[in-house]
Formats: sequence, structure tokens, C-alpha cells
Amino acid sequence: MISGRFIYLRPVTQEDAEQILEWENDPEFWPITETPGPFVIQDIRRFIERSSDLFGYGQIRLVICTKREDHKIGMLDLFNLNTTRQSAGVGILVAENSYRNKGIATEAISILINSMYQFFYLKSLECLVFHDNTASIHLFEKCGFTIVESTVFKNKKAIRYIYNA
Repeated sequence: MISGRFIYLRPVTQEDAEQILEWENDPEFWPITETPGPFVIQDIRRFIERSSDLFGYGQIRLVICTKREDHKIGMLDLFNLNTTRQSAGVGILVAENSYRNKGIATEAISILINSMYQFFYLKSLECLVFHDNTASIHLFEKCGFTIVESTVFKNKKAIRYIYNA
């Protein structure tokens, strides 16, 4: 567990499967999460098994929880680990609408940045944000990510960002 002021990040567990299934199957998030379509619980359970070891599987999912209510409100993913460059991709979802626009994503990314070397031996983080996702563009720029390039991903304009420690 990595703790901040109002939230903490913890590794995903099988007990999170139903909540993650609900979030992954919400069509509202599909344009930003690249979800190919509905999942079944077995898909999520297999994903959880493979997303608990950054160095073994190249990815890890962390659940974003509130400290006060101990409520699951979203997810932060590290993926595409490159041990040579000590870098990984990062993605974030604040799934619970009532927690959006309250600084939760900023705190989660800040927690990750402040602990990325200590816990994950990373020196840089990368992300790809679709051009029309203004909330994520604002988030990553606010957290100190810099634009590497504009590109096209899955036939959509996107911006590639990097954060170097």
C-alpha cells in the first residue's frame, strides 16, 4: 500500500473482481480505456492474476481507495515495463463520478511519481492520451509530464507524454 493525503493505492486482489468487472463493462469508459467490449468475470480474474507483478508480467494494477471511507474509486495501471530504460506506461481511471474533479487523479499520479523508484525501480513514466480527452491532458501536464509527440493511435489523434524523474 502506498498512501497519500486522502487516498491510498494498493495492489488489486481477487476480491476486487466484481467491482473491476463493473468498471470495465461500463461503456462510458470504453473510449478512454480501449476496452474492446464486455468482459466476463473469468476474464477479470485472469487479468488480476497477471496484473499483480510488474516484473513478472510487465504490468500491475493498483486500486485507488479513499482513506476515510476505505472506498474503491478507481484504478491506476502500470504496463509495458521496459527494464532497460526503467520505464513503464501509466493509465488511470477515477471510475466513481462523485470523486471526479476533486484532485483524486492528481493525488494518485503524484503518489506514483513520488514512489516510482522506491517501489517499482522506475525512472520514467509514459502515457498516451487521446486528443479529445481534455481531463487527462490537463492531469498529466499538471503532474509534470511533457509532450513527446502528437501521433495517431487506433485511428484517433493522440498525444504521447513522458515524465522523467
